[in-house]
Amino acid sequence: MRIVLNSEIWEINTSTSLSVDDNGRTDFSTRTIDIHSHLHPKCRLETLIHEMIHASFDWLAEDFVEIIAEDIARVLYDKFRYRCPKSKTIAD
Repeated sequence: MRIVLNSEIWEINTSTSLSVDDNGRTDFSTRTIDIHSHLHPKCRLETLIHEMIHASFDWLAEDFVEIIAEDIARVLYDKFRYRCPKSKTIAD
């Protein structure tokens, strides 16, 4: 799926090539976000938000990114019952 973050087009994909300790990855050179394909839906949502924050604010410290992504994912998942689609390209 292609999205726009900070006026730049990014590709979001699921991946089985990420290590078990790596839920997601942001590649600035290709403007690609990869999300591990075997994550629990809540973790998948949190990871997607986390990587989107990195893509948007590459200067933001990791501990802040984790806190922000966790809080947003918790509200969306628990309160709004949002579920991040699981597919090869997240959603088309």
